[in-house]
Amino acid sequence: MTGPLLIQLATAFCGTVCFAVLFHVPPRHLWCCGICGMAGWLVYWVSLQYQPDTVVASFLAVIPMAVSARACAILRKAPVTLFLIPGIFPLVPGAGIYYTAYSFIMGDSAAAAAKGGMEYTKQCVARFGRAKSYGEAAIGLQDAGATSVWLIYQSMADWAQDHLKG
Repeated sequence: MTGPLLIQLATAFCGTVCFAVLFHVPPRHLWCCGICGMAGWLVYWVSLQYQPDTVVASFLAVIPMAVSARACAILRKAPVTLFLIPGIFPLVPGAGIYYTAYSFIMGDSAAAAAKGGMEYTKQCVARFGRAKSYGEAAIGLQDAGATSVWLIYQSMADWAQDHLKG
């Protein structure tokens, strides 16, 4: 159990530092950024061990991450955003946010909402319907109904773009 956790903490540290480099954080502050991201991920991981809700786990993880960012800002005499923005990087769900933002930018808010909902279902534990018997084994699989709704909205948007241009 500690082996995978140590790998995840090291990955959170490295990912946070890489994200900080991308945002031109001065090199003397990089290790503090990594510590902030690692602290948030540790609480996120521990929280998921006791309850499966990723929203609650993310909320609980942001608290120590923000406190550690504030502490680093005081100790290093630097703005807190220098540590806060890269530190939140490990907690941000990538694919769901990307596709949702892409759909909103392209002007298709219904498809954006459907895509965001579809991506969210990958984190859920099935408690009703036929998938109920799978329980925790369903984590990581997206819901077929949510996928169907997204495909319908996406097809309607594609048709409208092709046939109603003007």
